[in-house]
Formats: sequence, structure tokens, C-alpha cells
Amino acid sequence: MTVVLVAWTLAVRAEERPNFLLVLCDDLGYGDLGCYGHPEIRTPNLDRFAKEGLRLTDCYSAAANCSPARTGLMTGRTPYRVGVYNWIQL
Repeated sequence: MTVVLVAWTLAVRAEERPNFLLVLCDDLGYGDLGCYGHPEIRTPNLDRFAKEGLRLTDCYSAAANCSPARTGLMTGRTPYRVGVYNWIQL
């Protein structure tokens, strides 16, 4: 009886969890995708994401360049509070 109850509880919890995919594209401007009207750059896979899923029109980032923006995304904090102020050269 206990095993059945635990299995049922896990199945119910799995159905309640949100299912989403986050795609981060570095150095990509708002107008650099075909789905937003760029006349020359071809982005068929990202265009398909936009067509089949959610298409966002307001975008926000923790910073204007890649290292602080990634830091903000991964930590949920302002990059400056973590000590990342600019691009980190490796």
C-alpha cells in the first residue's frame, strides 16, 4: 500500500511541475532573428521556436555584455554584487 501511494504521489507531482526550455543566445540583438523581421540573417530553428512556442517581445538582461549577463542568469543576482563587472577573458 505504501509503495502505491508513493508512486502515485510522485506521478502527481511530476505533472504539476512546469515544463520549459531556456535558450540563451549571446550577442544576439532583438532584430537579429528572422521571426522579428531581419531581411538577411537566417535563423530557421529559432524561428520555429517562436512559431511553435512563446514569442517574447520585451527582453531584459542583467547586463549589456556576455559575462555579467550570464552571471545574472545563473545566480539570480545583480552581476555587480557577485563581482562580475565586464567580460571575463579566459
